Amino acid sequence: MQDSAIANLDGTLNSRKSANTIVVAIVSYGRPADVIACLSALSRSSYTDFEVIIIENAGSVAFDRLTEALDSVFSITPAELSCSPHANVRLAGLACVQSRNYRLLGMQHILTIEANDNLGYGGGINLALRCLDGATDWQGIWILNPDTEPAPTALEMLVNHANAGGYGAVGCRLVLAGRDRIQMRGGRWCRLIARGISIGYGEPAEAPADVNTIERQLQWISGAALYATRTFVTTVGPLSEHYFLYCEDVDWCMRRGRFTLGYAHNAVVNHMHGTTIGSAARMGARSDLSIYLSERNNLLLTRVHFPVLYPLVILVTFCLTFDYLIRGNRRVFAAAWRGWCAGLRGEIGRP
Repeated sequence: MQDSAIANLDGTLNSRKSANTIVVAIVSYGRPADVIACLSALSRSSYTDFEVIIIENAGSVAFDRLTEALDSVFSITPAELSCSPHANVRLAGLACVQSRNYRLLGMQHILTIEANDNLGYGGGINLALRCLDGATDWQGIWILNPDTEPAPTALEMLVNHANAGGYGAVGCRLVLAGRDRIQMRGGRWCRLIARGISIGYGEPAEAPADVNTIERQLQWISGAALYATRTFVTTVGPLSEHYFLYCEDVDWCMRRGRFTLGYAHNAVVNHMHGTTIGSAARMGARSDLSIYLSERNNLLLTRVHFPVLYPLVILVTFCLTFDYLIRGNRRVFAAAWRGWCAGLRGEIGRP
C-alpha cells in the first residue's frame, strides 16, 4: 500500500460512530499478505463509513506475523495486550488472547483479535459479531475472505442495493482473480445431490446479468463476500459453528425466514479462492481437508434442512463419492469417503 494510504494518529480515538456504519469482518488463518491486500483495497472504498474487525484463528505466532505486517503499513494506536473496550466495538467479556488497533487513511478503525482457539470460519465471524452485542449504531456487516479485494465502489453498491430493495442479505459479483471469469453471482442448492451450484460460474467477468432472474434463483450467498443487515443478523442469529468450514453461509441463508436475498451486480469483488486450505475449483487441486469438510457438511446441512430427503441423499452422495474412485482419483476418494462417513456419523465442529 502507498504511503499516502497510511494515517498518522495522535493516539486519541473518536468513539462516535453513525448508524450508517458497516462492520467489515475478516477471518484470517495465517495469511498476513492476503489481509494487507484486502485492507489496501478497502482503503480505496467510496463508502467510507465502515470499520474492520480481523479475527486471527491460527494462534499467537500467526497473530504476531499479522501485527508485524500491519505495523509496517498502517498507523497504530498503543498495543492492547488484553481484551479491553475499543472506540467502535464492544469487547468486554470476550475470550481472546490479544487485540491491537490500527487505522486506515480515512480514519476507519481496524481491530485485530487473536482468538483463543481455531474457531473455524463461522466461529470467527461470530466472535466479531459478539463485539457488537447490544450495539445499535451499525447498519450491517460485510463478511469478507482475507483473499478478496473489493472494487472501490463494491461496499457502496451493496449497501445501496440492500436499502433500496429491503433485502436481508446481498451478494456481489464474485470474480476469480486473474482469470476475468465469474466465480459466482450467488448460489442455488441442489437438494438431491447435496451440492451447491454457483450461478454464473465461468461467465466473462463483464458479462451482463439479469438481476431479477438471478434473485429469483438465489438461495444462498457466498461467505467469501456476504453483506447482511443488522436486522437480518439480530433476527436470524449467528452463524452455525457445527460446520467449522463450508456450508455455514448456505445454512445461514436457509435460516433467513422472512428475509429476501439480493444480488448487487455492480458490486465487484476479486477472489483469489482457496489460498488458505486449498479449496480451488478443480477437484485435483483441492486439499484433503477441503474435500473432507465439503462431503461431511453437505450431509450435515441436509439432515438439518431437508430431513425427509436425507435417506435418499445418503445413497446419492455415496455413489458420487465412489465416482471419484472410478475416475481414478484415489486421493480425492479417500478424503471424500472419510468426510462422507463423518457426516453419516453426525460429527460436527473442528475435525
